[in-house]
Amino acid sequence: MKQLDLLIKEIQNNLSSHEVDGWFVADFHSHNPIARKFLPDDVFLSRRWALWIPKKGKAEMVVNGIESKSLAFIDVQIRKYQNFEDWKRTLTSMIAGKTIYVEWCEDGKIPYLSYLDGGLIDLLRSMGCSLKSSENISQEHLLLWSKKTIESHCESAINLTSIVQGVFDRVSKAKPFELDESMVQNWILEGFEEMGMTTDHPPVVAVNGNAGDPHYATPKEGSAKLGENFVLLVDLWATKKSANPAYADITWMAKRGKVDKVVDKGFYAVLEARDAGVQAIKRAFLEKRSIPGYEVDQAVRGVIENHGFGDGFIHRTGHNLGLESAHGDAAQLDSYEAKDTRLLLPGWAGTIEPGVYYSEWGIRSEINLIINPDPIITTEPQKDWFLV
Repeated sequence: MKQLDLLIKEIQNNLSSHEVDGWFVADFHSHNPIARKFLPDDVFLSRRWALWIPKKGKAEMVVNGIESKSLAFIDVQIRKYQNFEDWKRTLTSMIAGKTIYVEWCEDGKIPYLSYLDGGLIDLLRSMGCSLKSSENISQEHLLLWSKKTIESHCESAINLTSIVQGVFDRVSKAKPFELDESMVQNWILEGFEEMGMTTDHPPVVAVNGNAGDPHYATPKEGSAKLGENFVLLVDLWATKKSANPAYADITWMAKRGKVDKVVDKGFYAVLEARDAGVQAIKRAFLEKRSIPGYEVDQAVRGVIENHGFGDGFIHRTGHNLGLESAHGDAAQLDSYEAKDTRLLLPGWAGTIEPGVYYSEWGIRSEINLIINPDPIITTEPQKDWFLV
């Protein structure tokens, strides 16, 4: 983690051009993961705490008196409180009547930012504070990846593509009904182990109607057989076992035998939509314009709808990639589940994964893209069915 005093200095330089008085960060028991990033990994505070970063002047951290010594090494002014009334008095003296950034969004539009509890929001407003979402400043300073992290992600991305293609090769050599979903899933997990990778959840292996469930959980027992005619969806995500983890996350499709024409049509519509998302991002950068996440979703969704599959596209286009899991807290490619207005900035990494889902079949194609500083696809895009 960057030294706190240097991080605060960078944030204050940024705040100088913003129409706010500062950024108020508060947390209790890591309920606010944005706030947690201001503390060293080995520090845990059992009582509520806050950090005030004013546009000008010294930053202040408010902590319970019984925990102040655990932060003696932090180069920030410490203000101690003893009880709840003292907590309120301290906050009032520090930020009353000010316009402040907080981890909150109007109407809860971005759940990745809506971390302050309603009671604290009420308290801040009772002090005359005017609240603004920290959506962009928190992303810029705390949620984007370093070059080293991007390098780690790229290693993971190469490995995942190798694993899924190798698994499909093995499936192609098996006889009808010889395999089931869980057996294929185990092959992927074995591939993770062989390549020194780890995952927070087993991969999705879904055949036919099970592929029509976007978050299908492949059962260990009684999973569906891979017969004579099927479509197979495989979604896998993992990171290298290292001191600098960074997830990659891809989805590939395979088929065997005969499938309905509508399935083929859906497959190629999804590929076209995925590529439209990439082009929307690249076009914006050529125009020297930062693009918000929701615009990418709109571009992708428009292609799906034009092909007549709009009713089957029931999730956002993509998510930010994380370090401890496949999902990060930076901008999401979303105008459907939420309207994410945050910009795709250098250091952003995420997925583009449109899909269409119905009772008897489902299609998804997922690639990864980073901004470094221009848009770069880091995983091999599937261009046609993998025939097994």
